[in-house]
Amino acid sequence: MSAIDTIRQILEQIGQTVAGITHVVLMDRTGLMIANFSKYAFKQLDLDAVGAIMGAVFQAGEEEGNALDFSGLEIQINEFKTGFRFAVACEDAGVLGVISDKDVQIGLIRASMKKFAPLLGKAMKKMLSTSNSAAMEDLKDLFGYDGL
Repeated sequence: MSAIDTIRQILEQIGQTVAGITHVVLMDRTGLMIANFSKYAFKQLDLDAVGAIMGAVFQAGEEEGNALDFSGLEIQINEFKTGFRFAVACEDAGVLGVISDKDVQIGLIRASMKKFAPLLGKAMKKMLSTSNSAAMEDLKDLFGYDGL
């Protein structure tokens, strides 16, 4: 199984873990979308833009924590009128984000993200450290493009 297949499988598992989760996104530290999973999404979102913003806001939170002499941002939770947005670091490789409805069990989402974030970080590092030909195969799988 390729690294991108592992990543997609984990994102789906997170998305299916808790009722009320609508989207799960994984970005690298530059804000580039690596993969995503959506369920029960009746309203289409620009997940690339949302993911880039989410990654930037998460990293801003990390810098804020450094300025405050706090050690390590564990999880970032934003509560809006109709939903939540969660973000957690996947080691130093990326940011995992979850978007959910308002009526959701926050503790279960938090536990699921903390459980899977290290696995996603390892899979991302594996994907990014593989040889060029293997990386190109993963990119073909990721973007569904055979013309590379």
